[in-house]
Amino acid sequence: MLSSSFSQYMDNLSYVYSNVERYFSFHVVSGVRPMWILTPDGMLLDGETSMSLTPLSENEFCYGYETSTGCLEVPDLANECRSKNENFTLLSGEYPTDSRMRRSDAGNSSLSRSDCMMRCWNDCSCLAFEEYEYGNDCVTYTGDKSTKLIIDTRGYDTQMFVLESQDAIDSMIVLHAFGHLLLLGFFYFPFVSGYCGILRRKNLRLEAEERQRRDDEYFLGLMASDSFNDASNLDNSGRKISEMTVFSYPSILASTNNFTSENKLGEGGFGPVYKGKLSHGLDIAIKRLSRASGQGLVEFKNELVLITKIQHTKLVRILGCCVHGEEKMLIYEYMPNKSLDFFSFRRNKKGTPRLDKTMEHH
Repeated sequence: MLSSSFSQYMDNLSYVYSNVERYFSFHVVSGVRPMWILTPDGMLLDGETSMSLTPLSENEFCYGYETSTGCLEVPDLANECRSKNENFTLLSGEYPTDSRMRRSDAGNSSLSRSDCMMRCWNDCSCLAFEEYEYGNDCVTYTGDKSTKLIIDTRGYDTQMFVLESQDAIDSMIVLHAFGHLLLLGFFYFPFVSGYCGILRRKNLRLEAEERQRRDDEYFLGLMASDSFNDASNLDNSGRKISEMTVFSYPSILASTNNFTSENKLGEGGFGPVYKGKLSHGLDIAIKRLSRASGQGLVEFKNELVLITKIQHTKLVRILGCCVHGEEKMLIYEYMPNKSLDFFSFRRNKKGTPRLDKTMEHH
């Protein structure tokens, strides 16, 4: 289609179409012979005025069934093996080299891109065409329609115009987008996972520091407690004894050889008891309170203060405690070889029991 300003320069415009070529011709008015330039994008220009062909629409080719800008409806172009939702799409890839595919050289150096398009469009077995580097000839690919182009997402393979239905084109666009996302995922996954690992380690470190801070605050409050200090420094006779010790978790681990089964003395409802030896040689017994008890730090503090208040000089003495995260432990003097009954109810030098047996359950 020509613009209205262009029509004054021509007369008897005619359009020629055949299986091998398409062109238009016209007779100029009053013998005027201007020079016009037809650009690849459909513009017809001269050196003096802005005369042009109406440019094609978004589609690069006209298929004969369109009436959009730049295209005419040409019934002769329609054939039984093509449908209205088929279009040529420029893709990068290659067809598999097997007996089902044939690659044919047109052998005509005067063929344009549109001529190559028509050559493939009119051949019902043609699947795609490829232009030569300088655009003066083409190669067609014919074969079974079930044969699909092997897409090259990197853009290294040959670019060719592939005849695809619109549904297939849409699916291919989605596939390409998914492929790019997958490629980006493979590329960025190590960095993202590494970054997440760094963040996780940082968060774990911060959580550990926060737990340690809370434990430190708790123990500072524990040691500042009046009742705790009283119970720690005085025995039941009013004599001053060694202060209650807050043991570090690593020291307890070292003393029990990481709580090995060989160091386990027994277990009750409160939890297991282990024997340990401190670095300076003192034997201790460690009672690991059961995590299922649901006891919090406040309750643990109250229990510890109560135990220190009621302990008897003749009974095994509590030395201190240890708290590590959810782990709570009471540290006692280790009672070697003999039972509590032996130390509590054995007779003194005069032959009388140290404790009355009637007090055993009181």
